[in-house]
Amino acid sequence: MVFVGSDERESGTLQMEALAKLANYKGNVAIMIGNLTDAGALQRTKDVEQVVAKYPAMKVVQKQPANYSRSEGMDLMQNWTGNGEAIDIVAANNDEMAIGAAMALEKSQKKLLIGGSTPPRTG
Repeated sequence: MVFVGSDERESGTLQMEALAKLANYKGNVAIMIGNLTDAGALQRTKDVEQVVAKYPAMKVVQKQPANYSRSEGMDLMQNWTGNGEAIDIVAANNDEMAIGAAMALEKSQKKLLIGGSTPPRTG
């Protein structure tokens, strides 16, 4: 039997390091968590937080689940921006939530850095 999967620790770290570099290592970060009971999502979230903690001009300002869903990612992003959250970077635990965040921002015409991680879950 062969299993090919992602290294959750590496994927969260690589995602946030890339976003941090693009943001010049400063800014407010919001994290879209896949699911609060999924070990992979929790590991990626922990690693994103550890990368943010390395840079004094960065901080996590929001962290909520969007259940790997494009529509929930869009709703969550609309809630955050509608509440006036000062967010510069969105780190999503998967691409579907990141796409939802981007779709929400298209409507508001706000510009943020958004990063996804892993393909969408299908089952």
